[in-house]
Amino acid sequence: MARSERHIRLTDAQLQQLEAAELQDQNFAEFRQQLIDKALRRVRKDTLIQLLSRLCDESIYARWCIEAELEISKPLDLILHDLREAIRLATDAGDEPVNNNLTTDWKAYAEVKRLMELLVSAGALNEAMEIAIHFMEEASHQIEGSDEGMMLEDVEECLQPVLDALENFDETQRSSWAFRMQRSDCLGVVCRERLQRWSNADRKQH
Repeated sequence: MARSERHIRLTDAQLQQLEAAELQDQNFAEFRQQLIDKALRRVRKDTLIQLLSRLCDESIYARWCIEAELEISKPLDLILHDLREAIRLATDAGDEPVNNNLTTDWKAYAEVKRLMELLVSAGALNEAMEIAIHFMEEASHQIEGSDEGMMLEDVEECLQPVLDALENFDETQRSSWAFRMQRSDCLGVVCRERLQRWSNADRKQH
């Protein structure tokens, strides 16, 4: 066993030091937030708008947070663009080897789900179905690269808005889409039960 893989038991003193450091970090974070809140209350509205706009330019996570909080309405092409961007970040496996616990961008997964919901609520179900296939392909490869099948539940949650919207959809079109989804899933595990039921439905009728 490599030295780095051995479990090193911490002494009581070391545990106390870690707990004290964690508590100090928490206290500093709370104090820092209080300072920021106090300063923001003194800022003029136009200055605050400029600050938030710059923050959105510098951090995609800040942009996602602000857009969600303000419930910003976007045109369809922008939703699709932003959704592809969120999918890329969510499913990026980087240079990690296969069968390894990947570093997962859970905030990006949350944004994928939010934008899927926006697509469906905008009545763009056909577009949602197409981009869901792209997401299935990318996400299933990411799941494959994890030795614990991480992200499976999150991937299924992201697809849930589309699946729910298809419950009363044309069965022939739904069956064809479900079959394409299954082919895009390199593992055959994502939303398996419902996709299998839908893909078989049309064949049984014929």
